[in-house]
Amino acid sequence: MTYTYTFEALDDRVGIRDYNLTTYSIHNAPLAYRTLNPVLHTDITDTSEPTTPVYIPTKSSTRPAEIDTTTVTHRPVLSTTPTSIPQISTPTNPPKSIAPSIITRPSTTKTMTDIPAPLLQALRLLIRANHILHQHHLVDAFGHISLRHPLAPDQYLIAAYDPGAPALVRSQQDFISYRVRDSTPVDPNAPQGYSERFIHGEILRRFPDINCVVHSHSETVIPFTLANIPVRPVFHMAGFLGASSKGIPVFDAQDAYRDLVGKVEITPDMLIKNQPLGKALARKLHLSTPVVLQHKHGFTCMGKTVEEAVYRALYTQTNCELLSKALRFTGGDVDRVSYLSEEETKSCKKMNEKCVDKSWRLWLREVQTNPLYENEEGEPEALAVSGMKV
Repeated sequence: MTYTYTFEALDDRVGIRDYNLTTYSIHNAPLAYRTLNPVLHTDITDTSEPTTPVYIPTKSSTRPAEIDTTTVTHRPVLSTTPTSIPQISTPTNPPKSIAPSIITRPSTTKTMTDIPAPLLQALRLLIRANHILHQHHLVDAFGHISLRHPLAPDQYLIAAYDPGAPALVRSQQDFISYRVRDSTPVDPNAPQGYSERFIHGEILRRFPDINCVVHSHSETVIPFTLANIPVRPVFHMAGFLGASSKGIPVFDAQDAYRDLVGKVEITPDMLIKNQPLGKALARKLHLSTPVVLQHKHGFTCMGKTVEEAVYRALYTQTNCELLSKALRFTGGDVDRVSYLSEEETKSCKKMNEKCVDKSWRLWLREVQTNPLYENEEGEPEALAVSGMKV
């Protein structure tokens, strides 16, 4: 059976998923995210409301046999009985989150040896990703990158307003952890954060398989948001942009403002600084088109990993640079530009995903040797060599 839902109904389903995760503190949450909300990846036509989804593991081995109490104080006990649905016993005083935020700037007393390995790797990646985006002119004092918290998928990590500029991020103290459901800080005493964090919160909320979001004001990309020229892939490194003849989607904040009149306070400064605007932007994205242009503003892209999101950001910018040059040769005639065909786009997208590691190693080394970019937390673990095997 197929169903059809409005975006508002999808948002309600996201709320149901977040409620299940928060209430029952499911240990293997990434799998639960995929199972609790299949509607986001389904074409639906029935208007009847489905029953509240439950967590159903794909195989018994996915259930945690042991609970690591050094990281999380309270977690549910999942039955080891061989049944399709685990038996969940909720603790008397359940935590407010799947895992408490370990980033509690500025009062944290944690040292790097106290931080679990997954979070340490996440912090190292985020620090260097900020530097790489600056090195390649995707961000200056503005622009940002976020990562879903590796120990608490209902949270995400992003730099604070101070130091703010991505080039100056250098330690765990520079990050704040926010709740995905509404982009409120986990730590009530957290310092000032980015006003546009709602971009990140709503994209991570809408796409459970996405873990990293990049927002850029690239001066190479912005002209394409002004001239009504479709951005389509013109070389093999940009297959991830998709093959639509209309180009990648464009978000116009003015359209969103009109829809929100009388609902929230409107300040037409082009910033995505509340949840409704964040939702409106997130609806322009799809797993098959992970990049959205923002009229008079910049662009946002997403990926399953930090490395993939950064890759897509850099090659979106490069694709726009090449397209701009091609249009000069054709006198501005978009129909005379040779774009990737649909078949080429699909094949190149697969190739892109297999070659992220090669690009990342180069970009990482570039910032490691530049004294501007400081990193107090050590370097991220090296990516496994992938590439095209022929």
